[in-house]
Amino acid sequence: MKNSMEFLNSTDQNEEVWMAVREIHELSSTSDGNKIECLALEDRKNDNNARHIRRMLNYYEAMAVCVSHGIYDDRILREMLFSTVTRLWKQTLPYVSKRRDLLGKKTYFQEIEALVVRWEKKGLKDKNKKKLFP
Repeated sequence: MKNSMEFLNSTDQNEEVWMAVREIHELSSTSDGNKIECLALEDRKNDNNARHIRRMLNYYEAMAVCVSHGIYDDRILREMLFSTVTRLWKQTLPYVSKRRDLLGKKTYFQEIEALVVRWEKKGLKDKNKKKLFP
């Protein structure tokens, strides 16, 4: 549990990750996924947006590996990061799919994918008995 809280604290303070998250949100809100997919091409790998995608995916892939090995608590991270991680995965899936095809590696970012599938299956529970807003 302590490791999970330290991870969350380091995430809050990691400006590179949050800059990557912001860029991915902006990129996905202004395109239909084709632009993100094109960033997976080998000649675009040094593009700033491609670097942002890889930085974010690598960061959360490492988190997913730690969750799968019990280093980080799955429930704590799911309750804190569910929306962020699942949304980012959906936004970057065209990139990941293209890289998998180009590299012939179906395992490319498989841990974050497995984590998102598991989290979406479990979902989040509404813990509010009384609603403040109807």
